[in-house]
Amino acid sequence: MLTKNLKDKSVFIIFIMFSIILSIVVDLKGHFVIKEGVVVNYRVGIMDRIKGEIAITIPEGVTAIGDYAFANNKIINTIVIPSGVEEIGKFSFMNCSNLKEISIPHSVEYMKEGTFYKCTNLENINLSSSIKSIENETFLGCDRLQIIELPDTLEQIGDKAFYECTSLENIKFSPSLKRIGKFSFSNTKLKEVNIPSSVEMIKESAFYECTSLESINLPSEMKIIENKTFSNCDKLKFVKLPDLLEQVGDYAFYNCKSLEGIVFPDLLKSIGVFSFSNTKLKNIIIPDSVMEIRTSAFRECVELGEIKLPDSLKTIEEEILYNCSSLKEIEIPEGIKEIGTLAFYDCVNLENIIVPNSVEKFGSNCFSETKWIENIPVNEDGLKIYRDILLEATDIQENLVINPNINFIVGGVFQDFEKLESIVLPNNIKCIEEYTFQNCINLESIEIPSGVNG
Repeated sequence: MLTKNLKDKSVFIIFIMFSIILSIVVDLKGHFVIKEGVVVNYRVGIMDRIKGEIAITIPEGVTAIGDYAFANNKIINTIVIPSGVEEIGKFSFMNCSNLKEISIPHSVEYMKEGTFYKCTNLENINLSSSIKSIENETFLGCDRLQIIELPDTLEQIGDKAFYECTSLENIKFSPSLKRIGKFSFSNTKLKEVNIPSSVEMIKESAFYECTSLESINLPSEMKIIENKTFSNCDKLKFVKLPDLLEQVGDYAFYNCKSLEGIVFPDLLKSIGVFSFSNTKLKNIIIPDSVMEIRTSAFRECVELGEIKLPDSLKTIEEEILYNCSSLKEIEIPEGIKEIGTLAFYDCVNLENIIVPNSVEKFGSNCFSETKWIENIPVNEDGLKIYRDILLEATDIQENLVINPNINFIVGGVFQDFEKLESIVLPNNIKCIEEYTFQNCINLESIEIPSGVNG
């Protein structure tokens, strides 16, 4: 009985030792975990870790690489993918920080989300000639990638596909490309971009903060430039907008500090909020097709010397030309009904403004800090509509002569003009409404024309 127990113990000990040795042998060398033709994982071996970096070849017979299969592997620097692989999963090589080059076989048609996300040492990639889509964040943060040639079959570039590829200087777009996603090339070093005519859509912030971008050619049939598409492209100097363009989005060219020239197309309808703010535009002709120019569209364009507003406008919105300090004159189109708050504020050299009689409302401080407000033409036709402007100029209104063509003074026009000392009314005045001179405390006397009947 004792002998049998000893034998059983010996067998058990041998089994344990064999298992340990087998485990050590297996762990010495890395190996693939493959299930039903799909690489699920690669288990790094002891020898792999000793080497510090390795090149691996995925076995023949594999048809797919699974999601996250090689994610966070810091050792692999080269991978050979066999021609039978048809699918590469999401984030499959994410954070492979030592991976330097890779070739994608022709059998692969889609680069899935985050495939090479933050592969910070990836310098060279040969894409499959069959690829139709590069999906969201595929190459995000691959900051050593300098050049990439996109295959002719490519139709779509997803959101943030090349976001923060901070060394990317050159890219050739596919003639089949239809869509460029949000932030897709944001914060890259692209210097020149030629977008093919096949592109139907460039999404928001696609080239945001491409601070090296100097030249861009847009497809002529594009109808919308979305929000922030070229915002903060510091070196962009000139842009010809597409012939069929209808809308420039909010902040589209905001803070393009070198932008000196732009050609607006005849079909343009809308210019967005802050769209050209803080640029170097000097001369602007806006076509009559434009129905709206949104708040602060040309704010702080300090070199803007001339602008023609379209006759189609009904409203000049808030801060549109705020601090355009080189602007000297402007003609406000007939038909404008409202001038927004701070619309021309701090246009310190603006001295000649033609305001039509159609204007019914003036926003607060719309002409403050201009030369025109210092010499406000209170004796022109349409005194009624200048009420809000006059209130901005109360410190300098002491002696007024009213235009002889005026025959009707609306109530309250001069109300609270405390420094008004004298006023000469034309003889053909027929009506002066109530409260016209209320609280004009320094106005000692006034001669009312004989024809006034109310």
